[in-house]
Amino acid sequence: MDVNKVMDCEKAILHLGGEQLFKLMVPMYESTSLLPYLEKMAAEINKRSWDQVSFFAHALKGPAVYIGGSRVHFACYYMQRAHLEGDLDLMLEFYSVLITEVIELRYHIDRYILEHGIMPQSPQGMVLCNLNNIGMPHELAVADGFAIDVDPETLGALSPYICINKARNENGRP
Repeated sequence: MDVNKVMDCEKAILHLGGEQLFKLMVPMYESTSLLPYLEKMAAEINKRSWDQVSFFAHALKGPAVYIGGSRVHFACYYMQRAHLEGDLDLMLEFYSVLITEVIELRYHIDRYILEHGIMPQSPQGMVLCNLNNIGMPHELAVADGFAIDVDPETLGALSPYICINKARNENGRP
C-alpha cells in the first residue's frame, strides 16, 4: 500500500478482487471495525494493559488493508513493533499518530461514499455513518492524557486535526 495516500483504493480493490466488494466494505468499516476497536484500545491504554493495546492495534491493522487505510495500517504496525521492543513511550507516540490518521481516513471514507453514491447501510437497513458530520474528530474515543486538537499549520487542509499527548505523569507517560 502507498503510505502517501490516506486511502489507497486501487490497491484495496486489487487485494479484494473487485470494486463491488470494496464498495460493500467501505461503508461498514467504521462501525464494525474502526470505532469499536479504537474505543477498546483507548480503554486498555487507560488501564496500562500494553498487551491488550498491542492486540487491538493488530485487530485494527488487518481491516485497514481491506479498505486501503495504509497509514492506519502502518501506525498500528509500528505500535505493535514498539510493544515487542518494550518501548512504551514510542508505542504511545504512535497512538497519537494512529488517532490523527484515523481522523483523516474517516474523512476520506465519507468523501468516497458521497462521491460514489453509496448508501451506507447495515444488513438490517440502518444507516451506519452520519454523513452530516464528515471528519468530526470529537466522535473518537481517545485515551486519558490525549486530545484531538487543530494543527495551526494545516488550517484549511482537508483534515487539520491532530492527536496530541496533553498530560504526562511522573514516569513521563500519559
